[in-house]
Amino acid sequence: MTAQSSQRFKAVGELDAQDITLASSEPAANENADPPGQDAPEPDTKTRAHTHVTPDAWFDAKLDTLAALDPRQALAWRYEAAFAAHTLLLPHAPNAEARELLVNVLRRYEKRVRSAAGSADERTAQTTLALHALLDRGAVEELEPVMSELEVTLLTIDECVSEDQFRRHFTRQHVEPKLLLQYARFLAGRGFDIGYQRDRFEHLAQEILTSRLPSGKLLLTSRKRAANAVLRLTRGLKRPDTAALAAPLSYLRDSLDRLQNLTRAKQFFDSGFFPDISGYKISKPELITSPEFVYLCVALDVEVHNSLLAWSREAATPTKPAQGELGALQAELGQQLQAARAAFAGFQLPLGAAGAREAKKPKRRARTWSLPRSTLLRTAAACLLLAVVVCANLYALGVLRVTPAPEVLSSERVAKLSPLLLEGQLTDGGRRFAGTVARPTWNRMPARERKVAAETFAQALKAQGIDHGEVLAYKTRVIQVDYGSVVFVEEPSPQ
Repeated sequence: MTAQSSQRFKAVGELDAQDITLASSEPAANENADPPGQDAPEPDTKTRAHTHVTPDAWFDAKLDTLAALDPRQALAWRYEAAFAAHTLLLPHAPNAEARELLVNVLRRYEKRVRSAAGSADERTAQTTLALHALLDRGAVEELEPVMSELEVTLLTIDECVSEDQFRRHFTRQHVEPKLLLQYARFLAGRGFDIGYQRDRFEHLAQEILTSRLPSGKLLLTSRKRAANAVLRLTRGLKRPDTAALAAPLSYLRDSLDRLQNLTRAKQFFDSGFFPDISGYKISKPELITSPEFVYLCVALDVEVHNSLLAWSREAATPTKPAQGELGALQAELGQQLQAARAAFAGFQLPLGAAGAREAKKPKRRARTWSLPRSTLLRTAAACLLLAVVVCANLYALGVLRVTPAPEVLSSERVAKLSPLLLEGQLTDGGRRFAGTVARPTWNRMPARERKVAAETFAQALKAQGIDHGEVLAYKTRVIQVDYGSVVFVEEPSPQ
């Protein structure tokens, strides 16, 4: 990199190689002191002292003072978040082909970074991260589509993780807080639609910004201690305008006040409080990247959890202990969350959730025939003979043609056509391809990335001698290719 380009980038953000470090060298995301012992009095878990503050104390007000972001630093942070997502998602990949694809895409990006920076060192991700500081503007632009490919691949794997798996494994008991923080930033890096990924971001923020006391209550990290984690959680992300946050933040604080007046479980569930607040958060996914907004969302989660815990202990009996009562309250809370999600027709769920719903459908009972078995056999034989005679005549006249069964492609071959594809098959003697992509993944791609993906797909079809290709997202056609040329690409819906 020339001295002139180095000076140009330093003027943007004063970036140096030492400024780009892995989170392992940074303080832990949650700096709360260890919870008190069983005999020591527990701290006050009320959140009002941390949530009801003046606008000049909002986290967003502090972010507004930060300098403009250097594009190399932004790319380095994206790589850091993607590397953490790769570490966490690799064990949850659905099959060996998906794991191999994920590893290869990450290695391809790292190799391109080392090549652009003029380094052959392949020892650690720390080395690759620091090399971003040596990139010039042209190298950053060339690496952008490679990084996008890596992120799309990771998001596709994330869709395969069911909600139960996510809440069971992606916790502070199993994962270091710094990895949870980076993974949350990865999920938010390409923006949120109305769907499950916004809820996952909030869940990860709760894991980072709370600690569990011996009593089972959650303790919200104080505003002073949470500042470092909250600002790092949202760094490099597109944030809503501070002026537009006044009304949403006021709504969340009013909801916290309203919750204090709900003193019984029945009153809480009958009031519609939880569906109302859940629906509001679902309808505004773009606000979750505001540091102040996500902090208040976590505060609400803390207050709801602690309230359910207190009510379960009040209602406990010798035959039904508090733990069982808490499970019943949490189940009812889950039903209200599902009701809030159902109000949004386009709410996106992970792939595992759709499969789970299908598995719960009751099986239809087989019809019982009352005819004698011998009569059934003779009738079936006569029908079969008649069908053979009719089909033979139609085939002789040229009306009926035998069409070979579609050739279902392996995961490896599908991935060579495009990393976006979930499955694919060939018909018409291998000259026509039909495949599918995940609708949430496609919706997140801007128009430019869609066109690039379509052109790459068209060239891959041409190289394999496939004349026609069609890709669907759920039931909607999104890409059409004929003889190596892209004839149709679905445009993003206007926001």
